[in-house]
Amino acid sequence: MLSVILDDTRDPARNLALDEALVRVAAPHRPGPGGRLREPRAPVLRVWQNAPSIVVGRFQDARADVDVAACARDGIAVVRRATGGGAVCFDSGTLAFTLVQLPPAPPVPG
Repeated sequence: MLSVILDDTRDPARNLALDEALVRVAAPHRPGPGGRLREPRAPVLRVWQNAPSIVVGRFQDARADVDVAACARDGIAVVRRATGGGAVCFDSGTLAFTLVQLPPAPPVPG
């Protein structure tokens, strides 16, 4: 069953941290308590918005691709996400979706 999270935070850094945490917690292949593999989690859909901001990719050179000084002057946060890709501009009306759906864990012998 799909779990849905309607998030009301607008903090760009917090939103990116929440997305990364969702992936880490949901990962079925990572050992849990006692070294046992975790059961796969249900898919999660998170709906969220950022305050005006620029989100750059993990390997992107933000200083080359974004006018960081202008962003600072105008109160626009520049944050980095854990995944690749190019810069994405968020304004106060941008609606974002995160879908975390991982493959099932491999069978555990025994």
